Amino acid sequence: MWKKEFKNRFLPLGRIGRKDYIKSTLFILWTTCPFLFLTFSALSGYMLLLMICYTIFIFWTLFCLAAKRIHDIGYSAWFFVLFFLGHHVVNNLGAYTNEIIGHPLFLFNLEQKISYLLFVLLPMIYLILKPGDKGKNKFGNNPYLT
Repeated sequence: MWKKEFKNRFLPLGRIGRKDYIKSTLFILWTTCPFLFLTFSALSGYMLLLMICYTIFIFWTLFCLAAKRIHDIGYSAWFFVLFFLGHHVVNNLGAYTNEIIGHPLFLFNLEQKISYLLFVLLPMIYLILKPGDKGKNKFGNNPYLT
């Protein structure tokens, strides 16, 4: 079971179904929490370097899972990059307007909340709820039929 679950999880190629996407993402997030608690409690030079490397690894793994899920729906993984860039631009909108006009555009960092909703939560909900293409698409065979 585990061999099938984590086969090629570190490459953004191919397709992954909703069930495997949810299980893999929850497993990664569940195993990340104890590691972060341990590294925050003993934050020395080596632990900080280890935490940075582990964070990069986790982001890469989550990107690969999201790319495969987007492939299963039938879209290119570049949509994920557009969501990331949109989140960055809208999230920093308040800082840009504060420098230009002297005060923030929104009160209480509303742009950060809007950015998180539009570019993180809604796409994640879409990836969880949208069924994949039946049969073969341009990214590979249906993962549940092989």
